[in-house]
Order: sequence, then C-alpha cells, then structure tokens
Amino acid sequence: MNPQAQIIEDILTSGPLLEIGLYNINTGYVEVESERLWIIDGAIQLSFSKGHLRIGWSGAHALFQSSTVHISQDSGEFEFLKLTKGNVPLLNNLLGKKVTAFDWDWYSYETWDDQSDDFITNQSLCRLQLQLGDDQLLIAAVDYQMNKEDEPVNFILYPQQELLVSLNNPAPIQRGS
Repeated sequence: MNPQAQIIEDILTSGPLLEIGLYNINTGYVEVESERLWIIDGAIQLSFSKGHLRIGWSGAHALFQSSTVHISQDSGEFEFLKLTKGNVPLLNNLLGKKVTAFDWDWYSYETWDDQSDDFITNQSLCRLQLQLGDDQLLIAAVDYQMNKEDEPVNFILYPQQELLVSLNNPAPIQRGS
C-alpha cells in the first residue's frame, strides 16, 4: 500500500463523518436531482476525527488530486465556492455515520522535483466508493457524454476532466486505458 493510501484509510476509519462539502471553481455544474448525482469542477471534502480528505482540482497539475489539507487552509490557486442549492444538502444526511466499507482506484502521475533534479512519481485517488451505514457515496474523476435528455452517461475514469459525486446511485464507470 502506498503511504498516502494508509494515511487516507486511517482518516476514513477514524470515526463518524463530521463535515462534507461540495465546492466548485466555476458557476455552472451538472446536477441530476432524480439521481442524486453532481458533476463539478472543484472539490469534495470529507472531515473525520483524524483529519480531512479532499479530492479536488489542481490547476498546477491540470488534474484532480487527493489531499489531506482542509480546504479552508489551502491558499491554492482557486477560490472554491461551496455549493448549497438543489439536492446538495442531502449529503448532510451522511453526517454522523461511520465508513463501514470502502473501495478505491488510484492513478500515478509524474511531477518535476527541483531538489532531486528529476521526475518523481505521485499517486492520487481517482475513484472512492464509501459505504456509510445504509448509504453509498461515490466520488470519481471522470469524463462522460451527455445523452439526448441532457443527462450524463458513459462515465470513464479520467483524472483530467470533472469530478462525479453520487449519493446512493453508484453510476457505472469504466476504467480508462
């Protein structure tokens, strides 16, 4: 297990969910209210007793990255706006529940390290599925298409596009090549 995976597992299993938030860096986003599904250009943050997990956009790397830094402590490159309309408040029903199971997919990417004067390999979450009591939360960096009814379909894991968040509706996601 990679070191970041162990840290994130410790956070996820440390107790009940204390805080959850969806954040966007653009004014528009996709919400399918009947499906309890959101596609955003921003981040989701989960807080537990041992820390925070955020999966959010990094402009510096042009992809979604996982982080354990609280969004309010990140002086990053974007202003993240908290989403509160539509069905987003339904996510608050997860507060107080413990993660009883989880499944995840990771991806690797390289960044330049000035100290070693070489590329280093980093790992980040690209899909996280949590079981919290009777509820399921799916978070994934995806690409997708819109069907004739203007609903998102054909999801594929893709860390450089958008973030899918789904409550009790595990959208089928294909793994990219």
